[in-house]
This record gives sequence, structure tokens and C-alpha cells, in this order.
Amino acid sequence: MKALVTGSAGFIGAHLVRRLAARGDEVVGIDRRRLKGAWGLHVTMDMAERRNLAELARWTGWADAVFHLAARTGVRSALPDIDLHRRRDILAAAEHLLAVTPARTHLILASSSAVYGEASLRRGGVQPCREDDALRPIGRYGRCKVQMEELSLRRRSPREGLAIARPFTVIGPGQRPDMALSIWIEAVRRAEPITVFGGLDRARDVTDVEGVVDGLTAMADLRFCGTVNLGAGRPRLLGEMIEAVFSAMGRETEVRTAPADPEDVKATCADPGRARSQLGIDLSTSLRRTVARQVEERLGAPRRGRGESGRSRARPETRKGARMTRTKRSAFAALSLTLCLAAASCGGEEKVLTVYSGRTSNLIGPLLEDFAEAAGVDIEVRYGQSADLALLIRQEGERSPADVFISQSPGAVGFLAGEGMLRPIDGAVLSRVPAHFRNAGGLWAGISGRVRVVVYNRDLVDPAELPASVFDLTEERFRGRVAVAPANGSFQDFATAMRETHGDGATLEWLKGLAANDARTYANNTSIVQAVGRGEVPMGLVNHYYNFRAKAEDPDAPSENYFFPDQDIGSLLIVTAAGVLASSDGSDLPDRFVEFMLSEEAQRFYSEQTFEYPLAAGIEPTGLPPLDQVGAATYDFDRLGGGLERTKALIDESGLEGS
Repeated sequence: MKALVTGSAGFIGAHLVRRLAARGDEVVGIDRRRLKGAWGLHVTMDMAERRNLAELARWTGWADAVFHLAARTGVRSALPDIDLHRRRDILAAAEHLLAVTPARTHLILASSSAVYGEASLRRGGVQPCREDDALRPIGRYGRCKVQMEELSLRRRSPREGLAIARPFTVIGPGQRPDMALSIWIEAVRRAEPITVFGGLDRARDVTDVEGVVDGLTAMADLRFCGTVNLGAGRPRLLGEMIEAVFSAMGRETEVRTAPADPEDVKATCADPGRARSQLGIDLSTSLRRTVARQVEERLGAPRRGRGESGRSRARPETRKGARMTRTKRSAFAALSLTLCLAAASCGGEEKVLTVYSGRTSNLIGPLLEDFAEAAGVDIEVRYGQSADLALLIRQEGERSPADVFISQSPGAVGFLAGEGMLRPIDGAVLSRVPAHFRNAGGLWAGISGRVRVVVYNRDLVDPAELPASVFDLTEERFRGRVAVAPANGSFQDFATAMRETHGDGATLEWLKGLAANDARTYANNTSIVQAVGRGEVPMGLVNHYYNFRAKAEDPDAPSENYFFPDQDIGSLLIVTAAGVLASSDGSDLPDRFVEFMLSEEAQRFYSEQTFEYPLAAGIEPTGLPPLDQVGAATYDFDRLGGGLERTKALIDESGLEGS
């Protein structure tokens, strides 16, 4: 993907640029500030100046996706003529961008939760804001953002590739120094009082910046159109946030209150349902861990021990006048209960398991909830593409909060195994899985399986015309009739296996053949099955269970699965794999989680709810053709991880993604 990011020197923009560059996208950043050592190409430009329109048009014409994050941010500002600056930076810049962005380019605009105003405060307490709620901003900044949204919708409809993201309160490393959390951290460092505007009972829906980047990249990858909240859906009291700062820094300071800014809302809360269902992401945020990462980045503090909820091992200082008073703490606790905000306890150690999941929440979320209840622990989940999460874990290194990585494909977990970032899983747990579905060194275990198939529309394709081998799809008779998802992890694993069994030359020739044969490209398997079902394309390469799910929802759908015969590589069996991070805290909780995923309860869930093949020994699939009858091809999955980057290079070289 060719990505243009405006506001690339800003808090969210810088994180987004790094993520896109790390996963191999071509990135150009635009900002008024001149950057040194930036990822990708940086263009210094003021988008609000009309004299820069030609240069701006050059880059929007180059891009596949434009992320517009540039704006004069924040409610409270000491700048003179701040309203003039806001209108110029928010409205004029957006108007210029809309004028020069081609219709083919996917445009993602960053708005703000400020557009909702006090919508979260309703009868019965704090309620989540939904994307279709009426917009009632109470401040000039929020009104500017509403005007930007209205301007965008007048110039370009969602059907024409327009998406609007509404981030809530974003925290994490690199946060702007004028934001509350950064100010509080600096105050504690200097042993100066913290000033809270409006009181400790105000609440914000805080979201990890990495989660917001997950949302933005998913919007681009899926070519999402429409409006979506990027918020965790869990408001946090300001007093709770201050406690997290104290805990991370190992010291406390005096807390004072001051009158609130008239434009400050009392509470914010997102409804994250659309982000979960349409983007496949979960923005749940660990306040203590995210604050600890921000403190570490700001002060260069050593990483704290896992399992301590971000707490320092050192005792807090007890200087006279330097602590939040007991009275204020009691009031804070009472307010937590009154507002029903599920605030975390300030004392005791929490059992928390952090899972990075390449599987979407609808495929694995119910099992995570079942394990959390059975084990009496909290589970924090980050959803994303498997390859992106693997690259993120490598970037985080020993500081990664992840305990367990669940990969949609063995290639991504094999990549981490090759990087030395996984530790062996307990032998008793591994024994539940046949040897050919687990890593030889015990570094990961397969937990479910799916088979590559051709999904075809029976109204458009005669079964007698279906190919005997996946290699036949480059023949003239299939020109323009085949859909593929080259950016999808399963497709890349399949292509990697083809490289190992047939060689790089044959694989590249096949990929180029698909591109030359006008193969249709889609973002993922779901998109292909839907396109086949509505007759947009006659057939496509997918995992078997996507069509089973489509048929469960609509038994009359005209789509059918076709398994290649004779163990052809086109019907490769691919496993979903789980691995335990070497940087985890050494407890047995991650192993117990993997064991649960291999239990009969979980394996039945895969078979009966997600239509996958259970891999634990002795458990047969329900409602699926047995693997021995399907004739699926098997493979040494350990060989996928090391070849994934080469496979992606071949896909790029073939021109398939741009076909």
C-alpha cells in the first residue's frame, strides 16, 4: 500500500508512520514541522496554504490511502487567536485535501470524540456514544471538527471511499507534552503539585495509541467507508489515571483542583461495537500498563516486572504534603461506585494475561471470556493482522506486554520462533497435539486448522470446469474469473509452502500468471466469499470455513467449496498456532491458557461455531468432511516463518497486489 499520512510529526501520526513502514508499506508523511530521522519520506508543507495545492495533489495522486491527521488539536490552549488557528488548520487544510484527492484514493479523516459533547452523560449515568448519535459539541474545537465532517460529507460520500475516525482520549509513549497525562508525569518528576481541572470525578475513555493505529490501519486494509469510534468503551476517572501515574513512577505528589475549562466535558465514553464488528479490532486498554510505557518513554525508567500491574518495586515516597490525601482517595473510590465506571482497585495484585491475537474477536473472543471466568483472571487482548502483530512484538522486544501470541497462520508465529522470542510450551500441553501440528522444539502448538479451497458460484461455474490443480488457474479459460487476497496471511502461507515444494521460480511464474490473467484482488477471504455469492466474480481462493459461515447465515447462498484432489498444494491444510512469549513473566498462566485452547470444550467450539478442524488428538470434526477424505496437503509448518518475507517480496514483484 502507498500511504500518505498528514500530521506525520504528531502523536498518532508518528506511531502510524512507524507501523506502516515496519510492515512494508510505502509511506510519505506531510507536516509543517521539519523532521530528522523520520520513517519513510517526509515532506515539510503547510496544507492550509493555497500555494502548496499542486505539491499536495502530487502526493494524493500517488497514494492508495490518505490518512488525514493534521490539525490544531486540544481544547485548552494558551495560543493567541486560537480559534483562527483551529479554523485554518482544521477546515482550510481539509478543504484543500478534499479538493485534490482523486476519487480512487481511500480517504481516512481523523475527527474527535469532542463532536459528541456531553452525549455520554445521560439518565442513569455515563452511557456510550454511538456513531449515529446526534452531534452536540459544547466547545469551539468540537464544533470545528463537526464542520470538518460536514464539509467532507458534502464533497465526498462514504460510498466514494470516505472514512471518518473519531478517536477518544489517546495515551501512550510519544503523547504531546500539553496533554494532561504528560503534564502530570512531568509534575511528579519535578515533585510539583498536579492540577486537575474540574475535579477527580471527571472521566475519560482512554485508549492506547497502538490500538488507535490498529483501527486506522484496519480501515485502510479493509477499505472501510463510514464513521467509526476509536475508543476502548471504558471511562476512567481522572483520579484513577493519577493513581496509575503514581504507581508507574513509584512516588506521589500533591493533587490540587481548579475550575474546569468551559469547553471541557465531564465524561466521554465510546461505543466500540462498530470497531469490533466491522474492523475486527478490540481497543480494550490496560491503563496501568499503557501509563507505565508512557512514563518509561518520557523518563527512560527501567521496565517494571511483569505481573505487577505496572507498579514499581520501590515504596512510594512519604514526604509530608506530597501525597493525595486519604479523604480524596475515599471520595475517589465512592465516585467510582456511584458512576458505575468499573474503576480498577488501587490495591492488591491483579492476575492479567495479555494476548496478541491475529484472529478476530468473533472467532476467538468467546473462548477468551470462558478462560478468564474459569481461571479468575483478566485478559487484555490486542487484535490485528498476524504479520503486523509479529512485527510489532519484534519491535517491542523484551518490553512487549504480550504473554501469548495467537497467529492466524503458522508463518507469523514461526517468524517469532526464528527470532528467539518464544519459549517452549509445557510438554504435557504439547502432547495434546499430534507432532505434525506443532513446532519440533515445542515453541508453538496448532490449535485449529483450515483448508485452502476454491469457493465458486454454482450459478456461474459448471463443476466439471473446475481446475484439477491450483496451477491451472493461470490458463486463459480462467481470465478475470478468479479472486485472490495477496495481502492475507493465509494466502502468503500457502504461497510460502508452494515455494518450498515447487521452488521460487515456479511460484513467481504462477503469481505473475495470475496477475497477467486479470485475477481480481480483495482485502481478505470474507470479501471474496461475499463477492462470489453476489456474482461479482465466479470463483476465488479462500479458507474453507468462510463459505461454511456464509452458508450458515444463508443456506440458499449459491457459493460452494471445491477441494483440489490428490493433495494438491492448492488445498493446503493451514493451522492457527499459539506461542508463549519468552518475555512473559515465567508463570504457568500462559501454558494453562494454551492447554484450555486445546481442551475438548474449545476444540468443539472451533468445529461447531467457526467450522474449523479441531487439532487436539481424539476430537473429530462436526459437520465437516473428514480430513482424510478431503485429501488436504500437509507441510512442515516450521519452514513457513523463515520464508515469509521472501514470499511477500515475490508477491510484490509479481504485480499481483496492484492488478
